Amino acid sequence: MAKNVFQVHGVDTEGTIVCRRQLRRSQVLVFFSRLEPCLVGMEACAGAHYWARELTAVGHEVQLMPPAYVKPGLSGCFAWTDKLPSTTAHADNSVV
Repeated sequence: MAKNVFQVHGVDTEGTIVCRRQLRRSQVLVFFSRLEPCLVGMEACAGAHYWARELTAVGHEVQLMPPAYVKPGLSGCFAWTDKLPSTTAHADNSVV
């Protein structure tokens, strides 16, 4: 996962983009704790397991995806990643 900046890309049940933000590490839990419980998809890596536990603790359902399943450019819960921030976060939504 990113060391300092996270890209969040949120869509509703119809696939309409409702949120596209960059968050600093200190803002992640504050941001997600203010949301209604939702599905959060993340590209799996060592840091993703930590964030999955933290987000589950504030009521969200978290799904980790293998990096091979995340391909930038696919069309559209929340998803985040640290590689190619906005395009990969958008691709994560497609996989979830």
